[in-house]
Amino acid sequence: MSFFKLVILIFLGYYLFRDFDIAIIAEHFKSYSISLIIMAMLSVILSDFLLSLRWRYISNKTCDLKSSFEVIVLSGLINFILPAKLGELSKAFYLNKLYKIELPFGFNLIIYERILDIFLLALLAIFAIMEIFNDVHLIFYLVIFFFSFWIFLLLIKSNYLNFLLERLLGSKFSNSLISTKELLAKNFTLKKFTLSIIFTTFVWLSFMLTTFLVIESSNISNLSLADIILVFIVSAISMSISLTPGGVGFFQAGIIFALGLFNVSHNEALSLGIILHIVLLLPSMFVAIIVFLKKEIAISSLVKK
Repeated sequence: MSFFKLVILIFLGYYLFRDFDIAIIAEHFKSYSISLIIMAMLSVILSDFLLSLRWRYISNKTCDLKSSFEVIVLSGLINFILPAKLGELSKAFYLNKLYKIELPFGFNLIIYERILDIFLLALLAIFAIMEIFNDVHLIFYLVIFFFSFWIFLLLIKSNYLNFLLERLLGSKFSNSLISTKELLAKNFTLKKFTLSIIFTTFVWLSFMLTTFLVIESSNISNLSLADIILVFIVSAISMSISLTPGGVGFFQAGIIFALGLFNVSHNEALSLGIILHIVLLLPSMFVAIIVFLKKEIAISSLVKK
């Protein structure tokens, strides 16, 4: 473990447990509405289904809905085992192992999928900045965001980048990168990208619904819809930058920080972070385990190649 990572984890542990009181947290756990928690878990399955529809679409129907759903839930389970969302790579290995889809194609889909999520997350982050820092001008950040994305599109479409990659990296590495770039360039048509973003928007709305239902199931009743959206955005960002398996700790820290903006106590926020994390992970993990048992495959075959 690197010194930098160790320092982050020590700080994270202090932030999470500095006011920790197990008795208070246990009392908060008892207050949650079971019916709303069940509804929240069902909304997670809805999110997995929407993710599957998106995967099917961006693969140009190379993956059917069944295989798409399988890779979504299986990668979710493996993400809980491996840090930094490395479980995403298992999608390519799974499709190659069971459906004979070439690894480069699978990896390129993963890259494109991450770009879609980062695009929407960046827009949501701008909203969060506006909510947290009232004196920040929205137009300034939007201009920076879209200018950066425009530069990215130019690089993807440019043949000059191929020349630079060949010169700087040599043929051994550049051929693979150029292949990925060319596939991304095909996906970045106006129609394909627009529809992909629409799919992504529905995915993120379904995750927002889960957050809304869990918060509504708690005793935290003074939050507006905009406040709940902010809590969701901060938790999503903290999960995305996590160094731990399944985002454990980082996710809860994001929830504590976001709810702290609305004067929710540390222990109440921590209890909600724990419950929400369980709700997000448990349904997909249950389905994924069933798929693993039915397909008779080992997790190790999807994380090593």
